[in-house]
Amino acid sequence: LIGIFIFLLICVSSPVYADNKDLVQYIGDSYTQGYSSDGMITGNDVWYVQASHKAGLDYTQESYGGIGFVAELSGKTFSTLLDDGKGKDAKYVVIAGGYNDMAYSYDTIKNKVYETVKKAQTLYPKAKVYVGMTGDSVNKHFKTVIQAYKDGTKEAGGTYITNSENALNGNQSYFSSDGHHPNKYGQRALGETIGGYFMKCNNVPVYTKAASIKIGAGIY
Repeated sequence: LIGIFIFLLICVSSPVYADNKDLVQYIGDSYTQGYSSDGMITGNDVWYVQASHKAGLDYTQESYGGIGFVAELSGKTFSTLLDDGKGKDAKYVVIAGGYNDMAYSYDTIKNKVYETVKKAQTLYPKAKVYVGMTGDSVNKHFKTVIQAYKDGTKEAGGTYITNSENALNGNQSYFSSDGHHPNKYGQRALGETIGGYFMKCNNVPVYTKAASIKIGAGIY
């Protein structure tokens, strides 16, 4: 048991994927903006800030509510936000969303994911490109989105963030009063899950209940 605790502490405190202060360019929707129907979530409570702090990364972000890989609002999509990103020397590009693409077909979503990941690889030549699905996987309408995100990312040579779709996990206490946007607890679950992924902690084996601490979609 002591050995397990020591391993967990090392994993939580020492990034494996990332050297300290590598830069991440985040691209996202209203979840990344910190929108909540009960008031904006800001500062250290926003998921990408928490994920970056957990994994020892610097960060910059571009986000716009109501958009996705396919979904467009005011001429903006994830693809156009890549043009606006300030982290052209970033080591990682993380594109996260999902809710706004829910109305589109598998092929339409997959093709746009593929195109956007390829564009990110061109605009951010030093970066590894990651895609996360931050909608709630318990909602059956997200099944198509999840699969299209995974397949489009893989075909483009990017990496899908394991368990990102499970961070909110149907937990109503993670959502603001509109039932769609995460509150600060939902933001924390997203941050812990994605930050944990960048530390390679999301698949840490845990053999005793005493050593199990469940945060978001991961066991730490």
